[in-house]
Amino acid sequence: MTTTQEDIRSKAIRFVRGVGPARMEQLARLGIETLEDACYYAPRRYEDRSCFAPIRNLVPGKTATIHGTVLSCTLTRIRAGRSLVKAELGDETGVLQVTWFNQPYLVRQLKVGERLILYGKVESSRRVQMIHPEMERMDSQEEDAALHMGRIVPIYPLVSGISQRWLRQILHTVLQEAAKSLHEVLPDGILRQENWPDISSAIHQLHFPDSWEELKKARERLAFEELWLFQLAICQRRARIQAIQKPQRYRFEGPFVEQLYRRIPFALTEDQKAVLQELKEGLAQPHPMHRLLQGEVGCGKTIVLVFLLAIAVQSGYQAAVMAPTELLAQQHQARIQQLLEPLGIRVALLAQSVPPMDRDKLLGAIAGGQIPLVIGTHALLQQDVVFQRLALVVIDEQHKFSVAQRASLANKAKAPDVVVVTATPIPRTAAMTIYGDLDISTIRHLPSGRQPVARARGLDPAGGARRARPRPLSAPMFSTLLEIAGSLPSGRPLLLLLDYDGTLVPFAPDPALARPDEALLALLDRLEARPDCRTVIVSGRSGEDLARDVRGRIGRGSFSSTCYLVSDEEDEAVRERLKAFVAVTDGFQLAEQDLLLRGPGELLGQRQHGQVRLRIADLSRDQALLFKAKDQALDFFARNRKFSPSLLAALRKRMTAFRGQREGAS
Repeated sequence: MTTTQEDIRSKAIRFVRGVGPARMEQLARLGIETLEDACYYAPRRYEDRSCFAPIRNLVPGKTATIHGTVLSCTLTRIRAGRSLVKAELGDETGVLQVTWFNQPYLVRQLKVGERLILYGKVESSRRVQMIHPEMERMDSQEEDAALHMGRIVPIYPLVSGISQRWLRQILHTVLQEAAKSLHEVLPDGILRQENWPDISSAIHQLHFPDSWEELKKARERLAFEELWLFQLAICQRRARIQAIQKPQRYRFEGPFVEQLYRRIPFALTEDQKAVLQELKEGLAQPHPMHRLLQGEVGCGKTIVLVFLLAIAVQSGYQAAVMAPTELLAQQHQARIQQLLEPLGIRVALLAQSVPPMDRDKLLGAIAGGQIPLVIGTHALLQQDVVFQRLALVVIDEQHKFSVAQRASLANKAKAPDVVVVTATPIPRTAAMTIYGDLDISTIRHLPSGRQPVARARGLDPAGGARRARPRPLSAPMFSTLLEIAGSLPSGRPLLLLLDYDGTLVPFAPDPALARPDEALLALLDRLEARPDCRTVIVSGRSGEDLARDVRGRIGRGSFSSTCYLVSDEEDEAVRERLKAFVAVTDGFQLAEQDLLLRGPGELLGQRQHGQVRLRIADLSRDQALLFKAKDQALDFFARNRKFSPSLLAALRKRMTAFRGQREGAS
């Protein structure tokens, strides 16, 4: 078939020989729906099967590629209808035992005297062996034999029903036809400057590299292209926003702001002043402000936002604050109401718990403009919530809302100014991609008087096999918790939270719950014996009243606080993350460290909300490429506002991925 660039983008993978309806569905689960998707489906790692090891040099625990002659092959039937095929393979240096379970047909296929290539992990019991290695016949006439042995071999992410060998063959078939028709989008100047291969060569080397050096250059070039397109798409998005003329004009000095300064019993920190100034400058722009406000819990984001809300109301506009839970919305309302209602600013709460009759009156007052400031939950998104002059939208804990939800609230106004807020510090590289279309304001330092939170870590030294959950409190864990409780200063409370498989489960003598854990009850008895120590167990099943009464945020007050991490988790990656959490107290440094340890997918929540849409690049290892891509994209956009059809098509695809990634991070 003759393949064009347009074919690659739109032609379905089902037209490739060997892909039927069932296979097409499996490939779609991998994100492979078109020929272009197949070209850019990157291996997750590679195995070097190009060097053959002598059998006598095999090392247990290591993987190796060997070739030798079949000396014997036998089939043994074992219990429950299972089978065992054992073969001996020899070369001039020794003999290797090879075992396959439940593949009885191999005894008919493997002939004594036949020469094989095997790749697998070397095991050792009484003798050196391989179990379930990959296999090729050295005299194989199969067309694709050279794809799987005797070279650097790609290993791809898979789904059930697809094998590495089959996917390798399909991708090789696609590349033979489609890779030649891929259109170059990177400027020639960048390719020459970096000495990178053209797109067709890079894609081929990504899948079937001739050498590790060629693979490195190809992957670097493709990762840069992806990041460059993202940054170019961000430039376009920003340009579109800046072309919008918003109707609102703000008064930054006036009675509300002046009285607010007099009412607060503290002075703003330098960080808070700087961020407030950035927000005011954003409001002053003729185009809508789209800004991300980030800062750790307790840094004073709320007071900065209160000043911003006062400016909006002072200017004759309405403002809305949306929070992900009713409890958080109530807390916001109480705090904002305390500061603004004495100034004459009416603050209302709109949530599911508001009675229908009260809600109808509330909606009428909002639509009539009598209520200038509304704090709410998802209830703000309902169609019957209409504002008269909504100008400022604040979305707290923005990652809890989808892109569509955030847009739904913003659409209740004409070109509103939007501030999204997060208490989760975002690594710089993630901010440049996931939130690259937003200006970013950061409050880095806590107000004076706030005590740093000490972190202590306790691990169950017993270890052992992973147990089913919920699991009993082990003796070492019990001792650790008891030690923590005993170390509390006199009169200080202990808030005990138990996390079982992602759900906080209270093991307390409640007949509605499962039988309580005896070790934990013994611990609670000993704690309750202390008259100065209040122990509370809070869980996801606790009522909202209890949660409101006892839940706080560690580090909020003037007392010093200690956060203890008690875990019997054996996973080394989890242990490394716990060590980092204890050792690093700065949230922004910790975010960068977490990106390196966990990668962007889990860090940004995509494990729950979909895969990260970067196909080649990796934010945790391609930081230098990202910074270079941003500089090059800004320069290119400044000089080229009219793009070629191929570049426009690539940008449309990247913008779709960009929106999907923002959605995934929600």
